Amino acid sequence: MQTTNIIRTPFIVTLTLAAVMLCSSIATAQAATPNWAYTDDKAPVSPKAFYDINVTTPETMRNFLWVIDETYNLLIAKGVPACKIRFVVSLRGASVMYATSDFSKTDVDGTDLGDQIRGFLTSLAGKGVRIEACDISLDWVGVDAARLVSEVAVIDNAFAAAIFYQRRGFATVPITELP
Repeated sequence: MQTTNIIRTPFIVTLTLAAVMLCSSIATAQAATPNWAYTDDKAPVSPKAFYDINVTTPETMRNFLWVIDETYNLLIAKGVPACKIRFVVSLRGASVMYATSDFSKTDVDGTDLGDQIRGFLTSLAGKGVRIEACDISLDWVGVDAARLVSEVAVIDNAFAAAIFYQRRGFATVPITELP
């Protein structure tokens, strides 16, 4: 009987240590990924985002419009109905210059950035994304509102709009120049 206890004791100690180490590993993994973290598995039921675009280069504007378009497409791919997605693209500062029907600048690869920006604005608007340009910014950079592409609505003040959209539960996504 003593031999049995001698054999059992190391086995029980080893089993207990393994259980403690396993629980510790699970707890560490759970701490590293809390239940509220983005884990690429579920999309919100009604995603709402206010994209506050204030950039000074057309390349940056084109790139971020592409990311916004891809974000919309990702939500659709994750099963969110298009009618539940509420995106607002707010153009302020120099950004309003690039949303005009006559803006043109050749990119390093020979493509026209103006055409690309207008293409993304058209695509986003076709998906139900609201696109707004700040009237104060239009005045500030000297752009006549009549030059804006038809998909862009002129609002009186982008800062005020940000406050109103935030009150309505929209996540504010600030977009400025790339580092």
